[in-house]
Amino acid sequence: MTVETLAAAIPRPMTPGPEHDALRRFHRDGRWEGVIHAGGMGPGTPAQTAVGTARHQWIQDGRWVVGEYAQDQFLEDGTFLFKWELHWVCGFDPATGEYRATIADNYGRAGIM
Repeated sequence: MTVETLAAAIPRPMTPGPEHDALRRFHRDGRWEGVIHAGGMGPGTPAQTAVGTARHQWIQDGRWVVGEYAQDQFLEDGTFLFKWELHWVCGFDPATGEYRATIADNYGRAGIM
């Protein structure tokens, strides 16, 4: 066998396609401010305000997008409560023909979607 024949037999990484490009409109960097109404985080929880950010990075030549999200939450008088953080990885899996994502946050939640 020639070197070219041997090299051609080795599987190569997939090439990103239109399915990957379609994800771009959902993964934009941004900042937000808002209100969480009383009870919005469960019965008896107080009203809050929130300020958050989203940052995205495309990795592996555009095959996957990594999102880093954070949101600071405050009581209505401005008292800081906590920072929520989420790590997100999303892309298209050509083997299954489906979009896939993983999440992990600082509440200890993790998931595959």
